[in-house]
Amino acid sequence: MNRHIIPIDASNLPDLLKVAEEVNTTKTPRLIKRNGEALALLMPAGRGEKRENLPQKRTIWTHYNPQQVKAALRDSKGALQGVNREKLLSDLAEQRGQESTGRPF
Repeated sequence: MNRHIIPIDASNLPDLLKVAEEVNTTKTPRLIKRNGEALALLMPAGRGEKRENLPQKRTIWTHYNPQQVKAALRDSKGALQGVNREKLLSDLAEQRGQESTGRPF
């Protein structure tokens, strides 16, 4: 991939200019598609903003806090005390086998 960006003068391309101005104003990237296929990504130019200052993609680890997890595990100790293990496992297996079509997640 070529790291040198070739500029395009949008002065005579009013549709492109309108979208580019929107991206610049809102600071929100836009994905350009044709027939459902991604062609290009139009990004706001900014002032050389560093990658670490941009919003990060959220993952299951985004707000992970190992101390909170350990505390929650400690607090749940004994929660199933007195529960019939065989009955619980049997009930879970039965429920997993039920039809779930149409039910909300």
